[in-house]
Amino acid sequence: MQPSTTSVTQESLAGKEKPLPERFGFKINDILDVEENIILYDFMIEGGLNVIAAPPSSGKTLLAYHLAISFLQSGRNVVYVDLDNPVDVPRRRGLPQKIQEIGAEDRFVYLNSAKYMEMQNSGTVKSKQDFLGYIFGNLKGVERGTFVFIDSLQNFVRKTTDENEMGIFLNYLKLMTMSGVTVVLIHHFSRTEKHIKGDSRIIDLPDAVYVIEKIVNESGEILRVELKNEKKKYSEMADVLLVDFQGDYDFEIASNISEKEREVLVIIKTLYSKGIEKIQQKDLKSSIRKRVSIGNNNLQIILKKFVEEGILIEERDGKKLFYDLSGVESYETGL
Repeated sequence: MQPSTTSVTQESLAGKEKPLPERFGFKINDILDVEENIILYDFMIEGGLNVIAAPPSSGKTLLAYHLAISFLQSGRNVVYVDLDNPVDVPRRRGLPQKIQEIGAEDRFVYLNSAKYMEMQNSGTVKSKQDFLGYIFGNLKGVERGTFVFIDSLQNFVRKTTDENEMGIFLNYLKLMTMSGVTVVLIHHFSRTEKHIKGDSRIIDLPDAVYVIEKIVNESGEILRVELKNEKKKYSEMADVLLVDFQGDYDFEIASNISEKEREVLVIIKTLYSKGIEKIQQKDLKSSIRKRVSIGNNNLQIILKKFVEEGILIEERDGKKLFYDLSGVESYETGL
């Protein structure tokens, strides 16, 4: 026997509802008045949990300091929890000097493993999660507009593949963000991996996850890093972003230029910055192929494109083809 069904319409429900006896929770106007999340530099969410992941020696500390200074310059507070590096690292990287230069000493707090051990030995905290609780407790009243950097995940979680342990830690950070704190969590992963593997919670729970790929010059110095998105809360956030360490604290979406083109362009910029204004084609190709794995045909296509865009200017001397590199000086799109 088939069960009977009844069609329910808005008209048939009219007059049957009873209002809730008492208003509880948020009122509609309270919800309407909530401020929207602010997207910072096209890839971070203010008041959110943001993860920056990287293999070893990829420039993650440079990027974290770069971000910290930019936030201080914009009037925010920064708490840097560094359990990865000894206290002399920020000094050697010029972090305190820059903070003094911009007059932001009263808006910056630095804590490292030595401070944690001191507090643990005195009985002030029993665990690293207690340590975070101590930090959060000291931010009462200034949560909104405060950025907490945690460097790095592996110092707070024994096994990043343990979803239960990861869930407890990341949920704690999410609770911090609900009070207005912006969390920037640094996460290391294997040098052989190109993206995060095995840590489902590190993708599921944060609001934004970006992976670093470094871009170096001919001497191996990190000039800039490329950030590739693995998770974003809003569609307008960048898929790929480039951060330049050589000039101002700039963050640029990279959407109109391929990865190989960017690598080639970095080398051309480096040559020009060394005073090489004109170079023979074969010498330019040789310089590029020493640093970039690229076939001759593909390289030829890229160089032709750069000529069309005015980045390179072709000049001939008999049978020899030279490139004038001066056009690269004014070319900034995508880098």
